[in-house]
Amino acid sequence: VGRAAMLASVKSPVLNIGSNMELSFTESISRRLASGQYRGANNKLAVDYVKMANKIYQESGYDISRMITLSDSGASGQRVLGEKVHAKGKGAVRRIGRIAEDVVFKQLMGAPDVAFSAANFADSINLNSMKMAKGNRAQATEWMKDAMRLAPKTEQGSILKAQGVLDAQTATWTNTTWASKASEGIRKVLNDVSGDLRAGDYLMPFVRTPANVIATGMDYSGVGLLKAFAKAVRAFKTGELKSPRFVQSVSRDLVRSGMGITGAYILSTMLDDDDFVGAYDPSRRQIEQLRNSNWNSVRVGGKWVSTAWLGPLAVPLTAIMYARKYGETGPEKAF
Repeated sequence: VGRAAMLASVKSPVLNIGSNMELSFTESISRRLASGQYRGANNKLAVDYVKMANKIYQESGYDISRMITLSDSGASGQRVLGEKVHAKGKGAVRRIGRIAEDVVFKQLMGAPDVAFSAANFADSINLNSMKMAKGNRAQATEWMKDAMRLAPKTEQGSILKAQGVLDAQTATWTNTTWASKASEGIRKVLNDVSGDLRAGDYLMPFVRTPANVIATGMDYSGVGLLKAFAKAVRAFKTGELKSPRFVQSVSRDLVRSGMGITGAYILSTMLDDDDFVGAYDPSRRQIEQLRNSNWNSVRVGGKWVSTAWLGPLAVPLTAIMYARKYGETGPEKAF
């Protein structure tokens, strides 16, 4: 209920939808550039899947596009809470809990996520099935249908489903990354140490999405280049340098970095130094108040807009503007 109260506003779902749109757009481009596959096997089937996934979610609360098995994701609030909970039973608190679950978690925050996850899942299997079938549309369509099952019956369907789920999670900031693991680990330690007080839940009410925003932003900032290099070293040792899965994975890392750095650089050329304000700086507090500016924001048309609205480009643009505003030497700017 406490978490729901923090999200119960118009700006929460609006920002969620906006950031999902941006990330879905960039991810759809990276899928095509990395795979070299631009046509899908069956666009109508992909659209029908999206409609079906949204209908299932409204009737059951299950998001079939981001789950491998039924045990992966039950109630919509589980993706925020990190564990299964229920609000069944008598009493005012449980009644409020049901409202929080149905209104905030399921509709305001969950429904848009499900729509975007379904679209990205369908787009992923639509493209990859065609590439896997080497242009054989009939065969690709059959594998697409199999990938849409909760338990695919073919190896091809299982591979397509696994990649589709990963793409759906990545495009909605709900995948598992080094940042989300670290953040959830810290919260668990705080909860374990504090016992029934559950200090971690109060100090860190939301961790996965904010952590993934940072991790994804770093991938778009050039960290993807380092990840691609590390994967290449591992693949060289295991003899998998020529495997299609390795090539596509590394290509995605390289494409994300290229798109992020290029897009952020273009945006930065449209901004003056005074059009950007970074993280909170106590020494500048009064100055920024007089300028009517906000922290971590850029000025667009006389108004200050949070960098959160830049989605995957927020981190690379922030890095570029910090280098430009505060870096005095070459090493400082690079750092």
